[in-house]
Amino acid sequence: MEPFKLQDMKSIKTYIYLAILSLTGIACQPEMDLSNPNELTTESYYRSGEEVTYAVNGAYNMLQRNGGWGRYMFFIINGHGDDWDFTYKAANGEKETPPICNFTYDAANRMVYECWDDMYAMVYASNLAMEKIPLSDASGELKDRLMGEAYFLRGLAYYYLGQLYGEEIPVMNTTPKTRDDFFTPSAAPGVLYKQMTDDFIMAAELLPVRSVIYANAADIGRATKGSALGYLARAYMNRTIFQQGTLSDWAGAEAALKQIIESGEYELAYTFRDNHTESNENNKESLFEVQFFNGPGSYNDAVGEDFIESWGSSDQSTWREQEIGQKDGGDNTNWWNMMPTLRTQNEFEPDDPRHFQSLWCPDGARYRLQNDRWVKFTSFFPKGSKDPNWGLQFGCRKYCADESTADWESGINDRLLRYSDVLLMYAECLIELNRESEAIPYINQVRARANNQMLVYGKADTGLFYTIRPGTIPAVEDLIAKDTVINGLQINTLRRALKHERWVELFGEGVRFTDLLRWSYNPNDPDQATVLDCIKNKYGPGIGFIAGRHEYFPIPSEELSTNPNVKPNRAN
Repeated sequence: MEPFKLQDMKSIKTYIYLAILSLTGIACQPEMDLSNPNELTTESYYRSGEEVTYAVNGAYNMLQRNGGWGRYMFFIINGHGDDWDFTYKAANGEKETPPICNFTYDAANRMVYECWDDMYAMVYASNLAMEKIPLSDASGELKDRLMGEAYFLRGLAYYYLGQLYGEEIPVMNTTPKTRDDFFTPSAAPGVLYKQMTDDFIMAAELLPVRSVIYANAADIGRATKGSALGYLARAYMNRTIFQQGTLSDWAGAEAALKQIIESGEYELAYTFRDNHTESNENNKESLFEVQFFNGPGSYNDAVGEDFIESWGSSDQSTWREQEIGQKDGGDNTNWWNMMPTLRTQNEFEPDDPRHFQSLWCPDGARYRLQNDRWVKFTSFFPKGSKDPNWGLQFGCRKYCADESTADWESGINDRLLRYSDVLLMYAECLIELNRESEAIPYINQVRARANNQMLVYGKADTGLFYTIRPGTIPAVEDLIAKDTVINGLQINTLRRALKHERWVELFGEGVRFTDLLRWSYNPNDPDQATVLDCIKNKYGPGIGFIAGRHEYFPIPSEELSTNPNVKPNRAN
């Protein structure tokens, strides 16, 4: 059986149809008692276990949409950090990308409002599922699991809404029943954080562990107890972002992460690169992924529709390679709108295999052009560039294939949470709880895996040092003892070594900006006052990030114009 890919046409079409019914059913109706016994309605559907499973599938599907990880979410959670910049191509064409990177966006930016729309669509779909599951004739075991998935997905939507737009946004735990329900006001401080953490707690209680859910190949990729505990820990650690004026809950996060580690359900993949390709998805390191599929048999390919709102015949794939990959692809055909920064290039230690497994950069891996020619990235500047002062040019290899294709689409899953992140979050909690010596082994697990020799590889990596021998980055204690300076920062404490490790291990996975905000809000961090300088000086002093304004994106203008009960935030 195929793994869970959300490509069941019946489930998605039914979800869309019933969602429309729900949203339009409260409009003015003539006073006639007419009914069609053969017509599907929200009351006649969702009776069987299969039908309520489709309801939950509808919530998962929001992750693949344009405002989810199908396209814009990657930009909006990565572009703010000092690890990403827009490209000369975006500056000349993709009008949404540069403002996301340089903090000049407004409330009408397409990325800003599409991410808002699709995350709230996921809230709606989750609420709909939770209302229908208890009324179905599904088994008790299936009901519990599906309720757990719905709680997790609603919590996940609120996690990203709170991270992106702040806490004073609408919080809804039921589907609209009256006209007024469509105009939910902004929540009071603390409401979003409580709703989100309550959802993750409920999900963790209801969901089975990975090995139980994955025992059925058709369910591979669904949320598990580990997924819920991992995001609960993230919420606790980032409480200072979700609920301004509060401190991170280090003890709560440590307890949740400890459950994951002691469960024995997860382990690091042998090769770092295995976490960013299509060949080793949903592996033992993965706690949760957005499932993508590029090829015959997917929803859009089958029915000729474009449900995830990309362009062309896009099925359930992403534009990741088109957007961030092989620079100009060597064929000058892709968009290439966002790229890693020079600071990212310089953050990697010499002989760290993750460097060339994460970036397209000089002296690194090769990529195949569409004329079947394998080339290396040898020039910092785009061919024919008229502006050599634009800056150094890089490509992102992570989440991208090594070979350019005609359609530039990708079926590579986005790993939203990996076990290496769990280990590093746990180490950070231990440092904050004054248990530094206990944190060292968890950081070293991640560093030791990074050194593993790549035993299976293709033409892209042929001849690179990590295919011939292991890498040689030292244990974290030895890194600190060397008093290494990276990007102007002296790595002379375990806390600074952890920050460095999170950057090189998790680059491009949407956590850098929230890491920087969390550290800047932490009164126990000796670098608290300066940790955001790397963003503030991203484009030079006085350009870009402004504290007190740019921690969040503005509430979309379309929301403010249609819902009078929603308040602008300070970014508006």
